[in-house]
Amino acid sequence: MVEVGALGVGAGRGRLPLELGGQPLARPAGEGVGLVPVDVDDRARGVEAPPVTNGAYIEFLEDTGAEPPMYWEGDGEGGWVRTAMGATEPVDPGLPVIHVSWHEADAFARWAGKRLPTEIEWEVAASGADRDRANLDQLSFGCAPAGAYADAAAGCGAVQMLGDVWEWTSSDFTAYPGFEAFPYAEYSEVFFGDDHKVLRGGAWATRRDVIRTSFRNWDLPERRQIFAGIRCARYRR
Repeated sequence: MVEVGALGVGAGRGRLPLELGGQPLARPAGEGVGLVPVDVDDRARGVEAPPVTNGAYIEFLEDTGAEPPMYWEGDGEGGWVRTAMGATEPVDPGLPVIHVSWHEADAFARWAGKRLPTEIEWEVAASGADRDRANLDQLSFGCAPAGAYADAAAGCGAVQMLGDVWEWTSSDFTAYPGFEAFPYAEYSEVFFGDDHKVLRGGAWATRRDVIRTSFRNWDLPERRQIFAGIRCARYRR
């Protein structure tokens, strides 16, 4: 479990007052991370341990008639096959679902009676995840089974928070208060607003030296060709 108390969130310099469940997150000037003076365990508790699997997504498709993920097609016998990198194979129900848009991820979460986590919830839940024990660096050319790397789980028990699939969050890609462009405004600032959604965690093709739990990626919510999947969060009671 994540210890209750202060936890660093984000990266950068200067003050960064944020809000998390009505509680302030304050980054003292000159330090590289923020401080979260809240019950951290409560923030992480709603984020589910494994990413959503192909098997769970197939149940969603069968129940709703939704469009399948990119590169999927029916096999003519009631099942699904996936064609990628020149190979067509049956969809493995135990792998994390990949190549879904934000809209599809949000629809799945709602169907399951859950939701997508905010990016701050995601980052708190990812505390303690080890990028040296994650599916990164294009070494596998695909996802590891859901539940892999259980010996390197985050402090809250969530697995595969880094690597395998980028995970959509509910958050718009907006500037943190006090944001200063680095290394240049066109890197991220021109994309700020409600047109883009935040993804976290990296994918199997992400460079290990780049990814960290505070890394913010972003894309248009309709994009499916990226290595994006789903991790749900439960509603708090």
